[in-house]
Amino acid sequence: MTTGVRLCKGTTLKGEPCKIKVANGEKYCRYHNKPHTHDNSPKKLNHTEHYVSGGWIPSYLNNPIVQPNSRRPGFLYIYTYKLLYDGICNNRTKDLKWLKIDNSVLSPTNAKKKIWQDMSNILCKIGMTTKRDVQSRLNEWEASCLHKVINLTPHNIDILIESSTKVHKSGSNHNLSKLMGKLSLSPQKKSQPRIPSCKDLKLYTYQNGGFYVDGKGSMALQDIENSIHQLLWKKYGKGIIHCSGCKKTGTAYKKHIEWFVIPIRDLPLILQLIDNFCLSQNR
Repeated sequence: MTTGVRLCKGTTLKGEPCKIKVANGEKYCRYHNKPHTHDNSPKKLNHTEHYVSGGWIPSYLNNPIVQPNSRRPGFLYIYTYKLLYDGICNNRTKDLKWLKIDNSVLSPTNAKKKIWQDMSNILCKIGMTTKRDVQSRLNEWEASCLHKVINLTPHNIDILIESSTKVHKSGSNHNLSKLMGKLSLSPQKKSQPRIPSCKDLKLYTYQNGGFYVDGKGSMALQDIENSIHQLLWKKYGKGIIHCSGCKKTGTAYKKHIEWFVIPIRDLPLILQLIDNFCLSQNR
């Protein structure tokens, strides 16, 4: 006989109460039957192998499961790995040996992982939280995955764009004298397009490190997040992160699917997209 039906006391990865019902005096569902205990002792960051599977993977290969959500205020945010950010800013690919590309999903015969050497694109994640500020949620990600992360704020993105631009300019200097010999003065010469900057943006919902959603619109916070994911997956494809910091399932690394490989120069446009979406759902 089933008695005492109640909701599981566990908390989901999104920081929300678990909605699975349990009975017979149980406090937790089968997913939370071993609740996490809070350990305030310092944790050692993990700099071992971490890799991206597939690069640009069509979204239909791995669609997320969307659960019903309540209308709660919160934030959307975008971040990346601190070591990746610093490596691109300092043009030090040797600092990225821990991050590798695995193209075996798209090319089964190409099973060899390659070290990340791309200085024009960046791996980033768009997430959501119902906490009062984004940094609290980022701290939880660091404790879970054991990798330092950095919030891609407008200021941090502008630094990244400037650093990436300098890298490309310096990389072309060895051909400068050769190119100069082929150039001729022309009154109809077109000017080079200016690289977008976050300083040009008007972000109406950005505060406390993220884009605020008041929970009063027609879409719940997680539905807004999922809609943005779908748009970006359609444009950029999907990268699956095999995380060496999280607990393994058997011998396999845990997979994070909400990551994107995005051109650095597109990041201001991504911020504007998120802001426009959140603003449309605020009242």
